[in-house]
Amino acid sequence: MSRARPQVVLLIVALITACGGCSRVHWRMSLDHTMKAAARQSRLVLVSYWQPFNKDCSRMDRTVFRSDDVLEQMKNMLSVRMDATFQKKRGAELGFREAPSFMVISPYGEILRRGNGPMDIDQFLAFLVMAKLNQ
Repeated sequence: MSRARPQVVLLIVALITACGGCSRVHWRMSLDHTMKAAARQSRLVLVSYWQPFNKDCSRMDRTVFRSDDVLEQMKNMLSVRMDATFQKKRGAELGFREAPSFMVISPYGEILRRGNGPMDIDQFLAFLVMAKLNQ
């Protein structure tokens, strides 16, 4: 029996992570690429600091990120999911301390709003609306 190459294992983990509990959100995986796209398109960026086996993250995928109201608020935003397991250092640089945590960034790189910890649908809607008001 042969061993899987590390690249193959990382690809499989990335694919599972991208599903993110199979929420209805199209999560991008690279914050840097997404910020470049946001600047070109003049769109806000939602960053989700997340862990695949975290019960609060999974609950939010099953509820918040399946909500039609939330998806409507997010429709003009670009969404990035950062895996706290593999991107811990980058997350710390951005000020993330726990998963789940969120931030909305302007197309110019200004942090408009931060949110730490799990949220229900109404709390997340309020978070998004307040972020948009800060732009």
